[in-house]
Amino acid sequence: MSLLSALNVAVTSVNTINSAVRTVSDNIANANNKYYNARQTKYQNLQHGGVAVADIERLVNNGLFQDLTTAIAGSNGYGTQNDIYERMSSLLGISATQTPLSDEMEDLNAAWKAYEASPESAAAQAQVLSAAKNITVEMARLSDGLDQIEQEIKTDTTRTVSDLNDLLSDIDRLNNDIVSDKSKGRPTSANENLRDQKLEELSEIMDIKTFEASDGHLVVMSSTGLSLVDLNAATFNYDTSTGALTKSGHSSTDLITGGLLPQGKLKSLTDFIRTDTAAEANTDGGFAVVQKMRNQLDEVAFMLMDDSTARTSGSVAIEDNATVGAAGTITVTVGGTPRVANILAADTPATVLAKLNALDNVSARFDGHGQLQILTEGEGMTVAVSTGALQTAIGFGASTTVAADNPPTLSYAYNQENSTGSLDITGNADLTSLAGIAAADQFSVSVGGGAAVTVTIGASPYSTQDLLDDLNDIDGVRARLNSSGGLEISTTRGSLDIQQTNNTPLSALGFTFVGGSAEVTNRGETGEQNLDLFEVKTGSALSDATRLNFRVNDTLTNGTASLKKSSATGVVQSMNGNNRGINGSGFSTSGTSYTGLVSDIFVDVTTRAERFGNLYSDSMTLHNNLDEQLRQEVGVDIDSEMAALTVLQNSYAATARVIQTVDEMFSTLEQAIR
Repeated sequence: MSLLSALNVAVTSVNTINSAVRTVSDNIANANNKYYNARQTKYQNLQHGGVAVADIERLVNNGLFQDLTTAIAGSNGYGTQNDIYERMSSLLGISATQTPLSDEMEDLNAAWKAYEASPESAAAQAQVLSAAKNITVEMARLSDGLDQIEQEIKTDTTRTVSDLNDLLSDIDRLNNDIVSDKSKGRPTSANENLRDQKLEELSEIMDIKTFEASDGHLVVMSSTGLSLVDLNAATFNYDTSTGALTKSGHSSTDLITGGLLPQGKLKSLTDFIRTDTAAEANTDGGFAVVQKMRNQLDEVAFMLMDDSTARTSGSVAIEDNATVGAAGTITVTVGGTPRVANILAADTPATVLAKLNALDNVSARFDGHGQLQILTEGEGMTVAVSTGALQTAIGFGASTTVAADNPPTLSYAYNQENSTGSLDITGNADLTSLAGIAAADQFSVSVGGGAAVTVTIGASPYSTQDLLDDLNDIDGVRARLNSSGGLEISTTRGSLDIQQTNNTPLSALGFTFVGGSAEVTNRGETGEQNLDLFEVKTGSALSDATRLNFRVNDTLTNGTASLKKSSATGVVQSMNGNNRGINGSGFSTSGTSYTGLVSDIFVDVTTRAERFGNLYSDSMTLHNNLDEQLRQEVGVDIDSEMAALTVLQNSYAATARVIQTVDEMFSTLEQAIR
């Protein structure tokens, strides 16, 4: 090898070593930068001797990086849900199995027990009213808190969508820079590191998939197939008034309800405050959580005011439907008479309500979940739906039989006026065989000051059940046998008046008459309130009762009337009864008291909150493990870099020695020539 060749080799070696040292130095300088991928210098031998830098490679592991972005989407999605559930739990005041609302319900029960023991006590009455008022105040507080949580989520969603658009724009810009630099032979690793950082930030918002094109630009899509970045960046828009999310160039009018959002923060935020029927019916704890809680509170409010004796609801939310969409008949049998509502496919849900409410002793409403609910004031009922299409449309079976409440609702127990016979007529096959009762005997029943309805003892055989059926056929009347087998006739409409009009059949059954009318218990006395402990505010119907429009009866709170003293025993029995339940909006409970009902609702929230807390913890563990694994593969290893730097230093020293030796040889040769 000539001296010139040796010098050339040494010079190329020095230049190559300098480039390698710069690469190692950059690596060491970025050792603590989690978004920096280490670079490695690749060498090549030159044709005429020497060495050069062939490439400076950026370490990558695309498969592991994809796993990491998916894990980031999962941990941020669950983390968002966990954060909101913590806010929900704080609002509800959940501690162990108690909440302020269930405590208030239990306080009302205790106050009624004290009032039962001392009905003349003004302090006991005041305690009942105070406990009842506290329930309405707590319901209003919860409602306001849910509104605030919803507004905070909407604000966070708006901010997240703005961040999403910014990230997509940044990735698109970096794509363009990388393509340009690559075409000109410039290094692209710095921009690729920045792009990876943006991709990780993007994956916090939604789960993504990436594909690298031959020119170096990255195609970014959501895991649900939405194009995010390709030749251009997509743009998303969130409408806070409608809750709809749209994307430029996509036909969907709402990506949220269309199921097109992948896992991540944005999906968790928007799912939490959905109000569509499908989300409310979903049993997953991540959907429509705020609206579900509103629905449950609305039903609790209605239950406190409900004075029906029996009720049943469909399993399909139809309140917001344009039409029922199926024809048939709904037959409600109360007492011995079937009552038929003819339903047309073009009927609106409101029309269906009107047709049902036109039936005697039948009422209908949409419950807090938007489901059709049919109620009666009689002693139970049977609801039959004639066609399979209508059954499916309204969520009822072909035939549903519902027994009357035992004990009755709180409102029924407080409101009812009743008259009871002392003769045990349980299972009598023929009442006309009893002394003092004959076929064609008559008595009349009037409720709420309305027209009297005549009841006629039928021809033999006329059974106890026949009499019960005839009485339960009367609008606003409930007839049953009490625990002693005596006939009890009651109403919640006030002013119960029972008179014998042909002979004395009720006297024979043990009824007591005063001044021509049967003696009535639990009637409102002078200064007492005839109806309603809880009521809807003026301008609202009971069927429209919600957490927002119910209150303690204003005549009680303003002091113009007092509690019904004779109602306390029935109310206490009602509050202690375990026959309350609720079913809808992804939740179901039954066989519990009023207090237990509220506790079950909030325990359900606690259970779901715990579930998402565990999911968040598990997903963060996976996230951190994958992040650490990726850093080990593509991050900077200080020990390796220091070892490489030592090798380069030694190589530099050796190369410098070669250059020095060649220089000395040139000097010697030059002196020899002289």
